[in-house]
Amino acid sequence: MARIFGGRRVGRRHTEQRRSIEVEPEGESELDPDEEIARESVDPPSPKVDCKRREQLLRIEILIREADGGPLDGVLVRLAKAEDETTQDVTEDGEVSFGGLRPRSYQIILPGIDAKLCTLELDRLKYSQIVDSEPMWTEPEDPLTVSEVDAESGDCLASLAFEFGTSLDAMIAANSEIDDPHLLTPGMEITVPEIEPFTSQVSAGRRFIITVAVPRVLLRLYMETYGLEARPGVPFRLQVFDDDWTELDGSEGTTGDRGLIEVSTQASARHARLRLQPEDGEIEQYNLAIGELEPSDSDNGLRARLNDLAFYCGDEPPPSSGMEIDDQVDPALQAALDAFARSFDLGEDPERDALEEAIRSNFGC
Repeated sequence: MARIFGGRRVGRRHTEQRRSIEVEPEGESELDPDEEIARESVDPPSPKVDCKRREQLLRIEILIREADGGPLDGVLVRLAKAEDETTQDVTEDGEVSFGGLRPRSYQIILPGIDAKLCTLELDRLKYSQIVDSEPMWTEPEDPLTVSEVDAESGDCLASLAFEFGTSLDAMIAANSEIDDPHLLTPGMEITVPEIEPFTSQVSAGRRFIITVAVPRVLLRLYMETYGLEARPGVPFRLQVFDDDWTELDGSEGTTGDRGLIEVSTQASARHARLRLQPEDGEIEQYNLAIGELEPSDSDNGLRARLNDLAFYCGDEPPPSSGMEIDDQVDPALQAALDAFARSFDLGEDPERDALEEAIRSNFGC
């Protein structure tokens, strides 16, 4: 979800200070002769030794996690001691650390996450270790400022809110013209609200925890037979994954009323694996694509819903077929629409709006 910007290293700034020593001009001494003789008889002083203790260098550790405690990987974290002296890193297993720091306050910045989503607390159970290495200060580039983005297959407003570090409410408010925030057509222009990056002062030698209110979605699955009869009480196991097939969440149990399965998961979810184990049948396994469903007022959206409702009409026709141009509908989709209308007594030639509403009602969205 977060990108690493910059990376060009620069040397640590430093200044050299020289102590000036005043030397008395040559000439007669102002001391009386007796005091002059006494001073000459004393052994010369030993060279002074600088006994100043070496300053200890400390470490700052940061843990970034979701509200449920799960770590957030790939989050860009920036540490600054002055406007032009900054270093940065990205979290791995939710953690990042900066060593070689002098005892003082620094500023932690999360450039890609809105401050309204974050809370910071001191981890009082663990103190960072003293380190001896000098830090490397960089000149990181500022994150790209995005005001609009084209929706891609699999996107919804929640997933885009996750990607751009803002809340789902803010994303919905910036795109109030969109009827369903969970259904976007590829190529649709989406407005990305401006964020105020999270910043906080922290002290060296400490470990801090930043909890982020990550946008989440509720995944609902309805288990039905080909005759559209509900399948309640069926034991299941559901696993949810991101683009890289890293497991995000999971759930086990039995299907509820109407064969319902529900699980709350990160908005970055893209795949799911479902395993059903009916008591009187064989184990069933399904791989699911999350977020690929288009709105029902598009031909692809209708096609996907009809296929799942057992009115099979094939996949999206290739561009070379010439279908779905100039508001034409390919024959397979039209045949499935006619069969659905007959099955649900919608008449011989129902209005398109009424047909779409009936399909949404039976499909669930």
